[in-house]
This record gives sequence, C-alpha cells and structure tokens, in this order.
Amino acid sequence: MRLQNVVQKIEPILTRLYYRLSYPSSPNLRGDRDIEYSWIAANLPKDPGRALDFGCGTSYLALIAAQRGFETTAIDLIPVRWFYIHPKLNFIQNDIFDSGFAPETFDLIINCSSIEHVGLVGRYNVKQSRPDGDIEAMAEMEKLLKPEGRMLLTIPVGQDTVFPSLHRVYGKRRLPSLLDGYIIEKEEYWIKNDRNQWILTEKSKALDLEPNRNFYGLGCFVLQAKK
Repeated sequence: MRLQNVVQKIEPILTRLYYRLSYPSSPNLRGDRDIEYSWIAANLPKDPGRALDFGCGTSYLALIAAQRGFETTAIDLIPVRWFYIHPKLNFIQNDIFDSGFAPETFDLIINCSSIEHVGLVGRYNVKQSRPDGDIEAMAEMEKLLKPEGRMLLTIPVGQDTVFPSLHRVYGKRRLPSLLDGYIIEKEEYWIKNDRNQWILTEKSKALDLEPNRNFYGLGCFVLQAKK
C-alpha cells in the first residue's frame, strides 16, 4: 500500500519531467530525420534502376533503395561502416567532383541533408573552402541524372545563413540558385510548433524562419533535371 502511494505521488512529477524534456521551450532539430527519411521513403520511384545516395553517412536510405530494387551506390567523403550487406548496395569513398561517374548514369539521386555541407571547411574533413560548392555539386549531379531521373532532396530552410563548419540554411536568395537546373515536381516545408513538434507549413513562413546553429526549418523536394 505504501508503494502504491509513493507511485501515485511521483507519477505526476515524472510525467511533467518527461514533457519538459520532450518538448523544451526552445525548438531544436530533434526528430528531423523522421521527417527527412520518411519523405525519401514515401517518394522513391516505383520502377527501379540505378540510384546514387550522395553523402550517405551511416543512414539506411541506400539500403531502402536497394531493397526497393535499385542498383545503389552510396558515396561519402568519410569512411562508412554499416551493420549489413546487400547484393544491390555498394559504397565508395570519394568526392562527388571526382567520382568518375558517366553522364546520365542514375535514375535516382538521394540527397538527404548533405548538400548544405559541401565546401565548408572543417566539415567532413573538408580542408579547402568552396563557397559555392553546394551549387556546383547540384550542377554536377544534374549531369549524372538521366533525363527522366529524379532527385529526392532535403535541406535546411529559413533566412539565408551560413554557419561556418556546420551547414548552410537556404532562404529566398540562395534556394533558387541551389535549385537552378531542376524542375520542382513536389515540395513540402516543415517547422516546429510551440511543443517542439514538426508541422507542415507554407513555403513563405518556412523561409522567413530565423535559424540558429541548432535549429532551422526543413525543405523536402522531388526534382527532375532540366535536360
């Protein structure tokens, strides 16, 4: 009986602590991968072909593409170790600017929260600054897509900002430059509400968001190359 009384007393305290930790007063990026990974999975083309996972890191997006039937190559600047192997999945450690891929090789390019880091010194062993590396990499990948191919892109959005050694945030100025060379087939924008939960929002509201080093909005796109 005493134990039951103790439980009854501490349960409200634990509940309040849980919500305080889960929904802090300041928004953060917690749960961003849930939005991005679900977007990629939901928009994978139905007909398999050849896929490239650009800046794959340790995510399982390349594995999802392989399981969908795509002959998938994952590429990153740093070594990657997965806890699985798949006959349709291989990894190469290389720079997208020196990949050796032939033009119009891929039916699909997965570009999930990667392009914003390209050319920022101190990020992923980058030692030489490339201020427009993100835009240049997008142009390079446009060449690698087949005319009917698609890119699935997720990026930070908000007021145009660069946080050195971390990432860029794309707003009204740089976002059009990043997407130049592509047709936008589908787009979604997400921000956090006052409970630190991701919610869908209008493009204008997402791009007006004031970001910081630990928080920004999310932009999700299905793109086709302008061929």
